[in-house]
This record gives sequence, structure tokens and C-alpha cells, in this order.
Amino acid sequence: TGTVCSNGIALSSDARYKKEIETLQGALTQLLQMRGVTYQFKTEDFPEKKFSEEQQIGFIAQELERIYPQLVTTKADGYKAVDYSKLTPVLVESMKEMHQLIRILQDQNKTLQEENQIIKADSEALKADVQLIKQQLNLD
Repeated sequence: TGTVCSNGIALSSDARYKKEIETLQGALTQLLQMRGVTYQFKTEDFPEKKFSEEQQIGFIAQELERIYPQLVTTKADGYKAVDYSKLTPVLVESMKEMHQLIRILQDQNKTLQEENQIIKADSEALKADVQLIKQQLNLD
């Protein structure tokens, strides 16, 4: 009706059941399009559903369907539902993409720090040269 509790659900995921397996691409870009929301169920409009009165956290199925239609099903009554368990691969691949971007930024930062040290050393050498020239010209 609205709340499902379980000690665990195992979904078939054996490679032998699958074909045309491809790694998710652009998961981070698609993840950034998702909108997490808080909401209250319309308990007074749907008393037969026995929805919780507590504030909820989740997605709007129609919004999520535009990004990942595989995560949304339309039930016989026309209402939509989200299979939150299928969101896990999207999150994993997004984290891997973020990790790769972080590594690139770390490498760029290291290079910039090294270049900055060289520039600082060159600047100190130039200051010393200018000071020496001033002394030789008795400009001090």
C-alpha cells in the first residue's frame, strides 16, 4: 500500500542471465539532473493506501522517468512507482566518474604547485640579480 519492510531482498543478477552488458555512461551527468525531494503523502485523498503521515524523502517518479525510465514502472491503476534498488548502479558509476575527475584535478593541482615553486625560485633569483645590479650602480 505504501510502505514495504523486509529483512532483505535478493534480485537475480547472475551474469549468466544477461546479455548485451554495457557499463553505464554519463551517470554523473544524469545524476546531477535528478531532484531529491521531501514530501508528505496525501493521506486524506488516499486513505485506502494507508500512507505514512511522516515526512518522506525520495523522487518524483515522472521527473526520474525522463532521466532513467528503467527506474520507473507504471502500475495497472496508472500511478507510477520508483524501484530505488536500481538507483545503486547509477550512484556507483557516478562516484567512479567523480573519483576520476578528482584524480585529474589532483594531478593538475600538483603540476601547478610545482610550476609555482619554479616561478617563486625564479622570482627570488631575479630579486637577487636586481639587488646586485643596484649595488654595482651604487643606487642603494
